[in-house]
Formats: sequence, structure tokens, C-alpha cells
Amino acid sequence: MLEEQAKIQLEIKKNEEEKRKKDEKLQLLEERQIMEERRKKLEIEQKHKEDDEKLRQEEEEKKELAKKKENEKKISVQAKMQGAIISKEIICKKVFREPEINGHAENAIWDNTSSFAVVVRNIKGLEKSLAIKSVYTTNYIYFYIQWEDYTENVTHKTWLWDKNTKQYITGDDIEDKLNLMFAIKNNFSACMLTGLDYQADLWEWAAAKTNPSGFADDQKITISTKPIKRANSFKSNNGRKVWIKNDFDPGSASYEQNIIIDYKWDKVPRYIPKNPTGSRADIKAKGVWKDSIWMLEMRRKLLTDDKENDVQFNTNKKYPFAIAIYDHEELNNHYTSDELLLIFVQ
Repeated sequence: MLEEQAKIQLEIKKNEEEKRKKDEKLQLLEERQIMEERRKKLEIEQKHKEDDEKLRQEEEEKKELAKKKENEKKISVQAKMQGAIISKEIICKKVFREPEINGHAENAIWDNTSSFAVVVRNIKGLEKSLAIKSVYTTNYIYFYIQWEDYTENVTHKTWLWDKNTKQYITGDDIEDKLNLMFAIKNNFSACMLTGLDYQADLWEWAAAKTNPSGFADDQKITISTKPIKRANSFKSNNGRKVWIKNDFDPGSASYEQNIIIDYKWDKVPRYIPKNPTGSRADIKAKGVWKDSIWMLEMRRKLLTDDKENDVQFNTNKKYPFAIAIYDHEELNNHYTSDELLLIFVQ
């Protein structure tokens, strides 16, 4: 009996020992498995870090390359406009042949005309280079303007077909523009927010709206410290409120809005060219974009029939003016020159 119980106890201990060893083995396997999983996880994390670092380095290299190309392009652009005289006095000399208005400035007249360098700045303090030439004949005044612009933007708020609503919506594309603003009445300033009261003649060339028809639009701007009907109010630099009103000259524009309802294409131009009339047909203008430079030629009569809205050029006088360019931007996001002075010489 005792012998049999001893055998049972021995068997129980044996089983317990085997179970203990088995459990230890399983625990060891689990620990090894956990360690292996941790090792793999660490390897994966390390691989992700290495991949992220590689991507970061590639992005940095791309940025450096893009910056280098941009600098090379800028140097190239500025080199093409070298020879311009840095001056706020723009000399307009008399010539006896008329330049052709096509944006290419291929006429020898421009080759023999002094170029003046003008710096334009935006509200962030960023600068762009601009070069301007001007000549006049017995009846007309001409301008040839070049400015740096690394993107050609010749569409404006394109109609885009929305497949969900089955109608056209407005795109976010914005055209390039250039404005010339000449003093007409009172104290002129290149900045409209100086708190001064004055009127100016605004010539607005727009790459999408006016350029296809070969014109620039004609407007009169009134800036007043007193309220004006249908004018927008702004806080001036001296804290006073000013009212600014843009009035198009009499006549019709060199473009019209393309009204469409039914589907034609996925993208449809918002504006289509047409022949302007009246005072809005006074300014011939054509711009061509090439190698990161806009080249714009403009022509207008020295004296127009619209005495109320247009600057009337007397070649014995000097005229304050300013230049603004819009690099596919609107409203205040533009580059403006300081006040310039147009001087006629024989």
C-alpha cells in the first residue's frame, strides 16, 4: 500500500516537473517571440526613420535645385533687362516713326531709346524688376515695358464644369495685369492710401480680358477723404478714412463675359474679346510673355476727346505717374512703384 502511494507521489512529482519544464519552455518561447517582435518593430521604425530622412533629404535637394534654377532664371531675366538706367524720371523722347504695337518691340526705335529701371514692391516688401521706355510722335505717346514674371497667366476665373451639380462654377485662376496711373487733378500719390484727395487716369492692361483684343482699358480713379456714392472706403496710412471710386471711361470694353448654361467643355473661357468703343478704345496695347518676361507695348493719343477722364499730355509739361503689376493676384496683392515723373524731350 505504502509502496503504491510512493509510486503515485513520484508520478505526481514527475508530472509536475515535466509541466514546469514545459511551462518554462513555453515562457522562454514567448519571451523570445516578444523579443523577436520588438526587434522587428525596432527595425521597421528604424527603416521608417531612414526612409523619412531620405525623403527629407530628397525634398531639401529638390528645394535647393528649384532655388538654384529660380536664381539662374532671375539672373537671366535681369540680364535681359540690363542697361536700364535707375531713375524715377522717365524720359520720353520725340521720334518720327511709329513703333508697331505687337509686344515684340522689334522696331529699331526702341533699340535707340533709353531704358529706365523701376523697382516695384508689394505689401510684404518683396520686389520685382521692371524696365520702361517711352517715345512720342506728333500725335501719339508710346510705352514699352518689361517686367519679370516666372509664370504666364492668361486666363481669369475660367468656367469649370461641376459634374455633381451639372453646372459651371468659377475657377480660381487669376490673370496677370499691369496698370499705369497718371495724375489728373490735385496732389498725386503712387499710393492710394496716403490720405490725399486726387484724381488719376488709369490704364489697365489685363492678360486675359484686354490683351486678346489688343487694347488696355481706360478708367478714372477718384480718391477722396469725403464720402463718394458707390465708392469703397478704406483706412488710410494716417488713420483717416478715404473713399476710392473706379469709373470706366464712356464706351464699351474690349471684352465681354461669356455667358453659358449648357455643357460645352470641361473648361470654358470666362471672357471673350471684342472691339471696344468710345474712350475705352483709346489705348492700343499688346503684351507677349517669353522666357519669364512680360513685354508690353502701349499707344495712346497725346490729346484725346475725353477731357474729363483722360490725362491730356502737353509735351512742355511733366507728369507724375506710377506703375503697378499684378502677378496672378488681385486687390491689394500687387507690386507698386514709387511716384515717377514723365518728362518729354525733343
